[in-house]
Amino acid sequence: MDSSVQYSDKELLRQIAAGEEQAFTTLFWRYKDMIYSTGLRLTGSVTEAEEIVQDVFVKLWTKRRDMPDIANLEGYIFMMARNYTYNSLQRIVKTGGSGGVIPEERDPAEITADALLEEKELNELLHQAIQQLPPQQQKVYQLIKQEGLTKQEAAAQLGISVHTVKSHFDAAVRAIRAFITARIELILLILWLS
Repeated sequence: MDSSVQYSDKELLRQIAAGEEQAFTTLFWRYKDMIYSTGLRLTGSVTEAEEIVQDVFVKLWTKRRDMPDIANLEGYIFMMARNYTYNSLQRIVKTGGSGGVIPEERDPAEITADALLEEKELNELLHQAIQQLPPQQQKVYQLIKQEGLTKQEAAAQLGISVHTVKSHFDAAVRAIRAFITARIELILLILWLS
């Protein structure tokens, strides 16, 4: 494959399906920045954004034989990136022990005013999701995720069974994910259209 020639997405897909690694490399360089910047903007994490890029391209390579059937490659890649970003955000919400959405892994020198604003917006989104919960789910979620109590400790503090705490906590996590996912989908659509 001649690297000086600009191939259409359709031609790249045909070549990739035939196992052409250079065509896949061209595809990678064509779309990686779009995936990375969207992942970084929404997760606030360099590591998560890099993993999203990697996941998308690994999946594309493993499905390469089906690639000639893709009518709109950019849209297809966007949908894959959206799905992996959802997974990443769910992981962040699930493991956000401090109650924040953004993991504390960035080098302080890399934190810009925009990054701080995005972190504030994502934390506000989590706060809104928590506020939408029924009162008992809110209490359970806050005790476990924000105060770091075990389910047993939360049950003792609230005077309810561990089973009830687990039920409230699981329902709260599902509701928070649904709330955030609905809003992230809207944000992704806006980013996609801008």
